Amino acid sequence: MVEAFVNTQLSVNDFLRLQKLIESTLGIKMPSTKLKMLEARLRKRLRVVGADSYKEYVDFLFSQEGKNEELVHMFDVATTNKTDFYRETKHFDFLLEKGLDDVSSRFGINRRKSLKVWSAGCSSGEEVYTLAMVLNDYKLNNSEFDFSIWGSDISTAVLSKAQLAIYDASTVTDIDYSTKSKYLLRSKDKSKNTVRIIPELRRKARFSRLNLITDDFRRIEKQHVIFCRNVMIYFDKSNQEMLVRKFFNSLETGGYLFISHSETLLTVNLPLVQRAPSVYQKV
Repeated sequence: MVEAFVNTQLSVNDFLRLQKLIESTLGIKMPSTKLKMLEARLRKRLRVVGADSYKEYVDFLFSQEGKNEELVHMFDVATTNKTDFYRETKHFDFLLEKGLDDVSSRFGINRRKSLKVWSAGCSSGEEVYTLAMVLNDYKLNNSEFDFSIWGSDISTAVLSKAQLAIYDASTVTDIDYSTKSKYLLRSKDKSKNTVRIIPELRRKARFSRLNLITDDFRRIEKQHVIFCRNVMIYFDKSNQEMLVRKFFNSLETGGYLFISHSETLLTVNLPLVQRAPSVYQKV
């Protein structure tokens, strides 16, 4: 059994079955050049479910039991989760210099009415906690201001990490000392080179699983600010446009949508006005 497993490969036919499933369910493009990558990522899942070959694994995945128990794990390993603290930092500068003053006055944000921020495709939480640091810095100079942040992702594995809010110390080396001293706690275990987000910021964040392509956004409370950065680059044009429309409908009029600098809304015909590079306001 071990030899058969070591030598097994993901066939083109089974890859095409997975490709169709991933693209139709997640909206993520999975070109044929990704076959070997997917094969490598799924190898551990074969061991977990006890499959002797990729064909056996794929057949199981498409069974009712597999759909109920394994599909979410396959999505976890198939999706790319790359993120950093203060990634594309000009967006956070925009919030501090202009955006937060605007939404605070526009929506009457105070201790009884929190600013609602959504990090869509939040991965392991670095974007959520960067936002929490930035918003709390603003709160320190605006005592009536308050906020809450919702992070959503398709991957349960990264959401679990986000909820723990524990990160390797190497991931925060570029954060300035003042910010680290305010918002990060070093592990008491000296053998672990880790930091954890302080409880006050962890309480400002909540996380839940959401499929941006197939889930219905109509039950989502309208947001004042939505971040969805470096997510749509994995979708085809039609799914990109559909998602932007869903975000538009989930955004308060006057609220802001942030996308990554490598993405564009030029082909989307919606009343969204660009206020800064990759920053749009619903009007």
